[in-house]
Amino acid sequence: ILYGRGQVVCPAPGTRPYGSPLHTGWDKVTLAHNTLVVDGASQAPATGQCVAFGSDHGVDYAMTDAGDIYPGVRFIRTAVLLNENLIVFVDRVEADQPHTFDLACHLNGHWQPVPPGEKSSLSGQDGYQYLQEVTTRHSDHGLTLVVDLKRGWRGSLTLAGNEPTEVITAAGVGKGTEDRVPVAVFRRVAKQSDYVWAVNLDGAPVDLQVTTGDAGDGGLARVLVGTAQGQWRLDVNPTRSLVRVTGPE
Repeated sequence: ILYGRGQVVCPAPGTRPYGSPLHTGWDKVTLAHNTLVVDGASQAPATGQCVAFGSDHGVDYAMTDAGDIYPGVRFIRTAVLLNENLIVFVDRVEADQPHTFDLACHLNGHWQPVPPGEKSSLSGQDGYQYLQEVTTRHSDHGLTLVVDLKRGWRGSLTLAGNEPTEVITAAGVGKGTEDRVPVAVFRRVAKQSDYVWAVNLDGAPVDLQVTTGDAGDGGLARVLVGTAQGQWRLDVNPTRSLVRVTGPE
């Protein structure tokens, strides 16, 4: 859950009455949360752990390992709070064989016009059947999605273009059966992937450039984050549970 400016920005579904079809069909499935879905199936019960937590040059970060959520899959999320509005995520997914990875993000509010795409339908199980107004497009260079969080407040969701991605946008389930909220699903077919993305609560453009580290820095993702306030460099190495921050410059 992401909370800011007095409201929930990226919601979790909560718990509806046990007799509601949405209790098991939506609230308890992985797609309804801001996390990773593998091969369209919900995660197994697991105990995650925090592997790094701290600050560097006044920037707070946390790195967490989701645990045994799928056989042969490891998911490590690093969240970096660059300032009161901008959060950058580096999500490392590693598997023993190729899978379809769906990274879901839900936002309270209303989509601004999304980039052109094709109407689509998704599988009818594990929560996908509840998504409406589904459109899809392929991106090789990253993209930004804009959301009106409430009147006078616009936020943005930016995906880096380091790997080809199918970007699915839809209307997901909100607080009630008739309530609909924006949901984005970043889909990749891979054995390993680094999702680098950002939520910006002031809606300003964010430029995300991803490179690899120097020789010997196995597992390192280097992210350049450009904003109107300057540029940060993030070195994120889940293999070594390491986060370094430089900037803004």
